[in-house]
Amino acid sequence: MANANGAGLTVNADNSVIRACTIDGQINGFAACAGGFAAKGLGSIFSNCQAKGEINANYSAGGIIGECSDNTFLACCSTAKVSNSGSFYYAGGLAGRASNSTLKNCYARGAVSGYYAAGLVGLASSANIENCYAAAPLYAESAAGGLISYGGNASVTASYWDMTVSGITGSDGGEGAPTESMTYPYSELCYVGWDFSNVWAADTEGENDGYPLLRDDGTETQAVLDLTKEAHKESFTYTGEVIPYTITLLNIGTAPVQNITVKDGLTGLSEPIAEILPGRQFILETQYTVVEDDLLRGSVENTAEAVGYDPDGNEVTAESTATVQGYIFQQMTLTIEADADTLPGEGAEITYTLAVQNTGSMALTDVSVEDPLTGLIETIDRLDCMVPREFTTRYLVAAQDVAVACVGNTASAKGKDVNGLEVSAQAIHYIFAGTDPGYCGGSGTEADPFLICRTSDWIHLTQTTDDWDKHFALTDDLNFFGALIPSMGKDGSYFSGNLDGRGYSLKNIRLAGGYIALIGSIQDCTIRDLHLENILVDGKYQAAGLAIMATQCTISGCTASGRCTAATYDAAGLVVHCGNSTIINCAVAAEVSGFENAGGIACVFLNGTCRNCFSTGKVNAAQYNAGGLVASAEYADFLECYSTAEVTGDFQAGGLVGSFNNSNMSNCYAQGNVFGGEIGGLIGSTDSWGEYRSTVSNCYAAGQVGSEHESRVRGGIIGIAYSGTDVTASYWDTDRSGIVYSASGEGRINSEMTYPYAGNTFIGWNFDDVWAEDATQRNNGYPWLKRIPPPEAEPDFPPEICLDFNAKPAGFQAGTDEIVPVQDALFRTGAFHLLSGDTITDGLLSAMETDYGLSLHLDNISVGYVFGPAGNLPLCVSIYCKKVKDIVNLSVNGELRVVKDFAELYGTTVGGALIRAFPLKDGRTVLHLAGPVSSFSIGGQALSLEKICSLCNETETAAHPADTDGDNFIDIGEAAAFVQDWQEDSDPMTSAIRAKYIAEKGGAYVFDPALPPPLCWIPESDIDLL
Repeated sequence: MANANGAGLTVNADNSVIRACTIDGQINGFAACAGGFAAKGLGSIFSNCQAKGEINANYSAGGIIGECSDNTFLACCSTAKVSNSGSFYYAGGLAGRASNSTLKNCYARGAVSGYYAAGLVGLASSANIENCYAAAPLYAESAAGGLISYGGNASVTASYWDMTVSGITGSDGGEGAPTESMTYPYSELCYVGWDFSNVWAADTEGENDGYPLLRDDGTETQAVLDLTKEAHKESFTYTGEVIPYTITLLNIGTAPVQNITVKDGLTGLSEPIAEILPGRQFILETQYTVVEDDLLRGSVENTAEAVGYDPDGNEVTAESTATVQGYIFQQMTLTIEADADTLPGEGAEITYTLAVQNTGSMALTDVSVEDPLTGLIETIDRLDCMVPREFTTRYLVAAQDVAVACVGNTASAKGKDVNGLEVSAQAIHYIFAGTDPGYCGGSGTEADPFLICRTSDWIHLTQTTDDWDKHFALTDDLNFFGALIPSMGKDGSYFSGNLDGRGYSLKNIRLAGGYIALIGSIQDCTIRDLHLENILVDGKYQAAGLAIMATQCTISGCTASGRCTAATYDAAGLVVHCGNSTIINCAVAAEVSGFENAGGIACVFLNGTCRNCFSTGKVNAAQYNAGGLVASAEYADFLECYSTAEVTGDFQAGGLVGSFNNSNMSNCYAQGNVFGGEIGGLIGSTDSWGEYRSTVSNCYAAGQVGSEHESRVRGGIIGIAYSGTDVTASYWDTDRSGIVYSASGEGRINSEMTYPYAGNTFIGWNFDDVWAEDATQRNNGYPWLKRIPPPEAEPDFPPEICLDFNAKPAGFQAGTDEIVPVQDALFRTGAFHLLSGDTITDGLLSAMETDYGLSLHLDNISVGYVFGPAGNLPLCVSIYCKKVKDIVNLSVNGELRVVKDFAELYGTTVGGALIRAFPLKDGRTVLHLAGPVSSFSIGGQALSLEKICSLCNETETAAHPADTDGDNFIDIGEAAAFVQDWQEDSDPMTSAIRAKYIAEKGGAYVFDPALPPPLCWIPESDIDLL
């Protein structure tokens, strides 16, 4: 035959069924395609067909068909010699090109040659090939494949080619095997899972040179069913999800199959079919609804089976299994809606509707929904998938909401999945003032910036994206009273203007969200002299005080205090990710906690400079890197920085930097304790690559370096140095750190590193311009940086001891607002307050001799003390003093009382402390301040201080001052002496009268601390009368 397209049966076989046919001869497609049965085909079925002879084409050539799409080939074979002569075309033993087609139980054994040549299919784009083989000599001008030349996302299962016969060791699909494995007796590695009972026959007689034969190859009539079950989902994630299936039943034999029943036990399908003729198919649709057990099992395995009978009554069966993988995906959503679009006035009611929904795979239990703003707390025992639950709650607008011009409401929901793990959701809702006041002035230019003088101005800025490239300046401190406010510079936008805080503060701000900070992203901007005071940031993913992302920015003179927490990823005191930016003269005093990474100033610092910055507080990263200043640095410079923050990181943690790569550090130190995995007092780990080398010079570390995992790396300065780090003139305190190892640096004992410094320490350091010697123990004796000095030390009041003033020389004097050292404590003088409300600021404190030793005399002045950490506060403070005349000041924990006599204070509460005043002999008084005392001060117009103790001696106050021998008995002589002292103005009159009264009542008395002096001393005879 000769034609543009060559075919033994039909040029185009579209939507046809061709079965049980044999073609033998020479077929040529001189200018196009050629195939034994068809040159081209679309959507056709070839069943039990054989091709023999020789097939030649210029384009695509194949034993059965030249090229096709969406065709099915079942139990077909070819021994025809196939070739093509055109460049960039395909030749295959069964098909030249077969796209989106299925070949099942087929083989080809004819020689194939061409530009691209393959034993079975030249091009098999998105084809499904199952249980097929090729054993043919191959000759290719460009590329050959033992089974397939080009697969193109083809699925090939249990299909093979003979590497010995073909001379080809590669194929874009299938498995190669030598002739001895593919011919009888067959290797167990070949023909895995093939049906040698119904479809294939072992060639024990050598009829097919030992290769498997198709049972229905035209020599006998046979009924054979082929069943395919296809799931129309690759996976499932929810209970209640529907998986659709298509079941295709095809008669691939040469005899009809009758009285067929198709069953699917999982879906409940049972379908009778009267008859399917050879080459015909029957398609069924069914579906299955996923249940909870399927998710727990991890898959749905579904098998369909067909049972029918051939004309002789013999049973004919087929089955197919489809498996769909299941994945448990647990999550919930929470939404908040309000009945007000704009903020109403003070006292108005806002109704919120909260809706929680389980959008995960399986039911959740022990679900709780909380709205702190309104006080809502609701619980749900079981929350099924995709079943929303709603709750209504109310809130009364407060005056501070109106002042801030915003009400922010954040609610949360949490529950437990089937494994007991927590699943949570958060929702945030804002209501803004309806009238937008704009700003306090300015035009937004560099010369005339917009002025922010009210909290409402800031809220206006967060909502006005058109202004995010303008210039702004604060003109006052702004107190947000703990309100939840929105962030700006987010959702794909960024702040690119300039913000000048002018030294003012944004106070008591609360921020919450996914990626949350005061400003989401800043780019090409300057932010300076802005203070964030008591800022609380709760981020689901990332959290920071100032910004999540800073690119090409300068941040200077800024501070932050408070707390920043990220539940999933990273947290930082100022900026999470800082790139190509400079941070200078900034400080953070906060608790920073990130699940992955955390840094006191920044989390990731890339291609930038950090200069004259410091951090205090705590930094914690649950999984990866943590640094007192920065968690991870790359191509960064750190100059004259320090940290005293306590640092914890599970992986790389450092007192200053966690992970330090291709970076430089000079004149820096860390004094905070470090805990975690690969940890160092200064740097957790260092690395360098390329031509770059990291450097550390003139630095030290003086904190504890401890680890829960003793086998993990700990270093005094550097935990682990991977490569390329130069460390010079840098030291760590071996005593304080508790270790003698460091990847680099030099260890020194504490006495060598603290003032006065040893000659082998801090060699070559610049103590003229950069460093200061700590002769006053301001920095625990270690050097400190002159440009960022540490705060002046205020030593803790020695626990449970008394401080007297005998060490002060007579004649010592101090004015208002001066430090007064007393033994190991530092007191500070202050102003004196009058009953009129006036204040005296030019008073005098002086050391004077008295009858009971040296005392501090207060003349219109006060003196006080601030205790140390909250966990170390005294529970009672005693002040021993003598009032000479007139007014007394007492301040406890910041609360001031101005009285004329100590007796007025008895039984009162000042600053949370219960005050009791007891007279002592010689006109002295002891004050007991009972309760945790964080600070106190006492002042007088004329008052002498004898001593101050951080404990209270109840026994001392139990005896009446007239009872000189302390035997709880006042005789007439003791009473007379005390009355005489009163007359000489050295003892209180009321106590003298009480002493005379007790003596007259028999002398014996008891002490009742519940009563004020002098009634607290009760004659025993009076008790008998009671």
